[in-house]
Amino acid sequence: MRSLSGVSWAPQREVLAHRAVAGFVSHCGWNSVLESVSSGVPIICWPRIYEQGLNRKIMAESCRIGVEVWDVRSSDAFVKREEIAEAIARIFSDKARKARAREFRDAARKAAAPGGGSRNNLMLFTDLCSSDTRS
Repeated sequence: MRSLSGVSWAPQREVLAHRAVAGFVSHCGWNSVLESVSSGVPIICWPRIYEQGLNRKIMAESCRIGVEVWDVRSSDAFVKREEIAEAIARIFSDKARKARAREFRDAARKAAAPGGGSRNNLMLFTDLCSSDTRS
């Protein structure tokens, strides 16, 4: 299915990288978390299933760049509009959270750059996968 613009999906990484984006409402799937972190955008965490609850915990509690609106362990699957409004207000008003999100963005870029830890580990892994280990 194609839209009028010729694209049937939103280019999430490009949208998150736009300077006008102050926060991101996310289900906290790992790809969305990585895109948010690499863009330096705080996350409004709204997990639904699988690992998303754990990712919410990491973003909101450990990294402190996320704001929770729903806990996957909750028996009430509904989120009230007041809860969303409160989470948005927290994202807009919390300068420390925004600063941490930018710090995570900078660390992610450094790790993915040539010579960075993530890049080096990926190269080692691909070398290992492509080498003949049967001998």
